[in-house]
Order: sequence, then C-alpha cells, then structure tokens
Amino acid sequence: MMKEQTDVKTFTHVAKYPYRTTLIHIKNLNDILDMPGGKKETLRQYLEHRITWMREELDEFDLALDENNIAEMMDALADELYFVLGTALTLGFDLGLVFDTVHAANMKKFSLCACTSPEDDPRLAKLDCKRCGGNGYTAKFRESDGKLQKPENWKPPDITGLMNAIYTSDAMRNRGKEQDNG
Repeated sequence: MMKEQTDVKTFTHVAKYPYRTTLIHIKNLNDILDMPGGKKETLRQYLEHRITWMREELDEFDLALDENNIAEMMDALADELYFVLGTALTLGFDLGLVFDTVHAANMKKFSLCACTSPEDDPRLAKLDCKRCGGNGYTAKFRESDGKLQKPENWKPPDITGLMNAIYTSDAMRNRGKEQDNG
C-alpha cells in the first residue's frame, strides 16, 4: 500500500458530514454487534474496554501523524468518533445537545476586540488589528502549547442541568403517552 505523502499543513479541505447520519451509522453498528459486550461483563468492564480502544485509536493517530499519513490520521479519527459516540449511546446519551452546550460555553472564552467598536460587530474588525488579527475576537492562550484559556468570569457548561431538562422532558412525554394508552 502506498503511503499518503500530503503534508498536514497544506491539507485544507474541510467536509461537512451530518451528525445525525453519523449517529445512525454508529447505532446500526452497535445493534449488529449487540453491544455492549457480546459476552457477559458489567457495564463498568465494558466501558473500561472502550477506554482502551479509544486510547488505541489515539495511538494510531499519533503514529500516522509521525508518518505524515493523512489517510491513516482520518481513519483513526473516524474510528475514535465511532468509539466516543458509541460510548455515549451505550450510556443512553445523544451527544448532540451536550456538544452544543459545551460549544456555547467555549465560545464565551472569546471577547470582542476593541477594534469592532462602536457596533461590536466582529465582521467590522480592522484587518490590520494586532490584537485580533482582523477576526474581531480576542482570547488568552497558554504560552506552552497555545491552548485556549478560560477568562476570569467564565462559567463551565451546565451539563447536569441539561441532562435533567432532557430526562424531565422525556419523562413528561412518556407519561403523556402512558395516559393516552391507559
């Protein structure tokens, strides 16, 4: 097999793939494999296996990165996605709403740059602004690795509140169905 030689830095193609379709594929695979397990094990044991498998995929990604093999990197990421979303399904969760909630909290780590004033519209940012680089937002990044940092008054996403709202809403819908059938 010929090794992919495309340099990671020059690979800029971005494709959109609908989350729902991905989730359906993963559910189909899990149903075929009769997950969890295939053998008698506790949910805890099964989840520990999934952690091992996710680490294996990260190791495969790391190796592909060392080899500059984009095809193998994408394969490892797709497999990782299978494990992450499949694990959520095993636990009975749809990560879509959770992801949206985490994303909204992460976006609050950014501040509008002063160059967008007085309209506070990032589309009006000055292209030559040294603070935001012309994108209209500023943030703090860790010097050692460039990771986005949390500002002082940042609040983490309320995943517990979201889950409570989902389960309360599901329970109310199911309760209504039971009354209709009763």
